[in-house]
Amino acid sequence: MAVCKTCGSVVHQGDSFCPVCGQGLFNPEDALICSACETPNAPGTRFCKHCGAVLLRKPKTVQCPVCGSENAEDALYCTACGSEMPGDFEKEFEVESIERLQAVLPLIHSYAEKFNGEFDKLSEEELKNSTYVCPVCGKRNSISDEKCRRCGRDKNRSLYLASKQRIPSFEDAVEVPDVPHTPVVEPVFPVKADKKPEFINGKKSADSKPVRGGGQAGYAGGYAYSGDGFMQNSPIVQPLAIVPYVTQEQPLWQYASKADYERMRRNNAKK
Repeated sequence: MAVCKTCGSVVHQGDSFCPVCGQGLFNPEDALICSACETPNAPGTRFCKHCGAVLLRKPKTVQCPVCGSENAEDALYCTACGSEMPGDFEKEFEVESIERLQAVLPLIHSYAEKFNGEFDKLSEEELKNSTYVCPVCGKRNSISDEKCRRCGRDKNRSLYLASKQRIPSFEDAVEVPDVPHTPVVEPVFPVKADKKPEFINGKKSADSKPVRGGGQAGYAGGYAYSGDGFMQNSPIVQPLAIVPYVTQEQPLWQYASKADYERMRRNNAKK
């Protein structure tokens, strides 16, 4: 129950005007306007007294200290003049947090420089004038590099092979970025392999570990399996061949030239 401030008559909840004197019971700026019939209703009313529609709550506003315009309660800047609105927004970033962030910034910049490429900041024109792409491996190198930083190929030899159309030219080379190394994470718990069954179909399985069998003198004995006694010959030892590595600047190795062989043949014939 409420009382009219003008005549003291009793008014009921939801009444916008006094039924005796007709005085408004609330300030016009505090009224809740119905979105359906546009009837003003008293503050705190949930339903319109005229049509019964649900009344939307009026959001709280903050007045701009510069131009006096009404803004939302959580507004950072005035929608009319753009001035900064007063409030506790400066507490969002505390001084300690800012100091910690400033202490970590050098480390963040160092990581960024590590992962960024050497030529990432160059423009297309600067890349064309100061770098070249290896036509073999696709690594971008500085124009002053004599050899590729990835595959080690000589730049002049690559130019020669490109002129012979053996490899793509520097203009047609496609850049292949470096693949970062990804560490392999080992499992926390060791993975145990499944053990083989001791009995298969009611029979004990044969041992898979070979047992060296006795052989005759001068003969390399075979390997026997204890399960069935099967014998097999010893493995043949293959000869080891060593092939020398030949670089691009080094000619193919050979024992002697053709002229040396002719001279050696003549010397042997004289003897």
